[in-house]
Amino acid sequence: IWSKSPDWSGASPIVTVPERRPVPLSIPWGPEAVLRVTEGIARSDEASFLALHDAFAVPVRRYLLVLARGDEEAVLDAFQETFLRVVRYVRPMGDLETLWGWLRRLARTALVDLLRRGRRHGRTVPITTADGLQGPGDDGSEALLEALESVLRELEPADRELIHARYFDGLDLASIAKREGTTAKATESRL
Repeated sequence: IWSKSPDWSGASPIVTVPERRPVPLSIPWGPEAVLRVTEGIARSDEASFLALHDAFAVPVRRYLLVLARGDEEAVLDAFQETFLRVVRYVRPMGDLETLWGWLRRLARTALVDLLRRGRRHGRTVPITTADGLQGPGDDGSEALLEALESVLRELEPADRELIHARYFDGLDLASIAKREGTTAKATESRL
């Protein structure tokens, strides 16, 4: 549903998404199939994930296209993140409507998170004064520290702890990986 915001003059159309959407009719899964697939994904069964992906890839992509107003790049990134979150957070579900609602929520939050990260990466920190020279006794470190603290506050707690352990506590990747229960390579990728 497209609507103009009454509070902003000349605002561009915004998308309002009702919480309940009809289940895509092209997915003829009964409660048993939904339960079998979601339980399988929770057990890291690749065939179950592929079944879910094959069934829901088009509806999730279409949903994201509407939310992203056709921005293909944002859709691709949010789509990938959506299915990563499926693997990470899936719980057994017993009906198609619940599964579709959960997938929509994952897609919507993945897109919102992506857009927030985009705004965050657009920030710069001026280290010099307007004339290009540093002020007396000002090496720019205070502004840089404030920006760093601001960005760290916006991270997920697990990511913030990982960065703190590596760069502030000086732990090596192997030590962090052991503490997190992962490999050094996986820890490096998260950084």
